[in-house]
Amino acid sequence: MEAVSLYELTAGIRQAIADMQISTWVIAEISEINSNRSGHVYIDLIEKSSISGNVIAKLRATIWRSCAQRILPKFEVETGQSLRSGMKGMFFVTVGFHEVYGLSANISAINSEFTLGDIERQRRETIMRLEQEGVIDMNKSLQLPTVLKHIAIISAETAAGYGDFCKQIENNVYGFNLSLKLYPAQMQGIGADNSIMEALDRIINEPKHPDAVVIIRGGGSRSDLACFDSYELAFYVANYPLPILTGIGHERDNSVVDIVAHTRLKTPTAVAEFIIGHNVEFLNLLDALSEKIITLARSFYELRNTKVEALFLSLRTSVNSIMHSYSERLTQMTNTIALTSNNIVSQRLMQLDGIEQIIKAHDPRDLLKKGYSLTMINGKTLRSAKEVNAGDKIQTLLSDGVVSSIVE
Repeated sequence: MEAVSLYELTAGIRQAIADMQISTWVIAEISEINSNRSGHVYIDLIEKSSISGNVIAKLRATIWRSCAQRILPKFEVETGQSLRSGMKGMFFVTVGFHEVYGLSANISAINSEFTLGDIERQRRETIMRLEQEGVIDMNKSLQLPTVLKHIAIISAETAAGYGDFCKQIENNVYGFNLSLKLYPAQMQGIGADNSIMEALDRIINEPKHPDAVVIIRGGGSRSDLACFDSYELAFYVANYPLPILTGIGHERDNSVVDIVAHTRLKTPTAVAEFIIGHNVEFLNLLDALSEKIITLARSFYELRNTKVEALFLSLRTSVNSIMHSYSERLTQMTNTIALTSNNIVSQRLMQLDGIEQIIKAHDPRDLLKKGYSLTMINGKTLRSAKEVNAGDKIQTLLSDGVVSSIVE
């Protein structure tokens, strides 16, 4: 049985691969990327099945320091991104083989246009997914409080943008005294999206919620802002129960998080100006209402005075009319009473004269003057002889006196 040495085998493989001269553009996803102190960059390239999502191919590739110093800065300038795990790209790979180190794949170029297209494709897919799920405008539908007094801030504590925001708020010309509270988070790089979501969790779990949440950072390269295109973070922001204001880049930067947030501003300073302007609108509304109240009060006062004067004149006229009417009626009643009284008095006098004649006609004294007498016993008129007994004392009234007698 013939056999070859290991060296002969590996040398044969090296020669075969060298004869093939394998240098080609390869489309692959970066599974892992690392660099060492010497400046060499090591990348694990993979390809996943479009059906199952399982890894169907894997290759360890290297960008040597001399090449990395040339192609990586160029790639970042052209794409606004740095190479990172999960990124899909097109790499120019030269395959080699070494008897000791084995298979090698050396990257000497990266197609920036492919990466830009893939990033934009992923971004569009994320936006489309949020639209299909019906959440893309949910945070926008929240009503901003009339006054923004308590503001929660998500930013890096040392970020210049955070300092600019606070300075703009504190030095506002209207003297607004707003309550600002920072919830520190990682604002770029791997894990930044999770860090921001954790900060949002801390805010919503506070006993008292702020009026709004501000997410700010001071711009940076496109790669620094990659986390703000994350579907998970964008979905979380879209569904957040408090209004979110963003100022995470310059005018040219417009992330998916910007799209789903309640209000997107260009910079942290612009966010501060928006908050101040929102509160100024409320002040202007108060001024307008105050002016309207004063105008209405003045009109009411003037109208009331006019009505009071008219009412006074009307009352005075009515009273005069009533007094005149009652005066006439009083005069008539006085005359009527006087006339009636005279008639009644005359009638009563005539009646009294008649009574007087009757009384005179029946006056006992007239009868006595005619010779009649009246006998009394014990103060009572004696009407029958049977009413007296022997020894009773009786008085006889005559016209000119009284005669006392004792009955025998």
